Amino acid sequence: MKKFVFVTLAFFFIVCMKTFSDDRQETIFGGDSVTWGGFGAPEFKLSEVNGEFALYLGGRGGVIINNSLIIGLAGYGVVTSHELENYHISGYADSSAYLRVGYGGLYIGYTVNPHKVVHITTGLIIGGGGALYTRAYTHHEDDNEYRDRQKFTYESSPFMVLEPSIGAELNITKFMRFEVGASYKIISYVELPTTKNSDISGLSGYVTFKFGKF
Repeated sequence: MKKFVFVTLAFFFIVCMKTFSDDRQETIFGGDSVTWGGFGAPEFKLSEVNGEFALYLGGRGGVIINNSLIIGLAGYGVVTSHELENYHISGYADSSAYLRVGYGGLYIGYTVNPHKVVHITTGLIIGGGGALYTRAYTHHEDDNEYRDRQKFTYESSPFMVLEPSIGAELNITKFMRFEVGASYKIISYVELPTTKNSDISGLSGYVTFKFGKF
């Protein structure tokens, strides 16, 4: 939990310092007006789950204030298969289980010098997610037993997530941007027999295309 507090406070300190370093004075009347925009972005994220390569698919989007400050939502889910070792369920001839992970939450970001062709972006996801042990990685529509979620899912656990990120962004057109960067997931409160917080936490690399009004 101390990591959550430290990283969150550090992020907001950097954003506030950048915001107040602008010498221009803004007022409600007779000053510079606030500008608004918005975007949506599909995202590919490469990471690790249980020490194995993992691919997350998802996206983020939100409103853009004064071309720099972003407030929105983000969400991701693992699409690669991760079979568990040393996990067995009595009463099943085939007790193989797979780990699934998904998470999302509030997304806060800040873009440095957004009008430059190439510029720096920072972000922070604060939210939660879930980790599940499932009987099979994919559903079997022709098997009634697999349609029963109580039988499909062996165990599950909610968790908290904090994920700071930094990236480089390229302005392709007025409505399209490309971003590549890295993030670090800090996972807490996973309660599963063979999965620890550290099995889902860790460094990620991501690629995303943003579409919207910037």
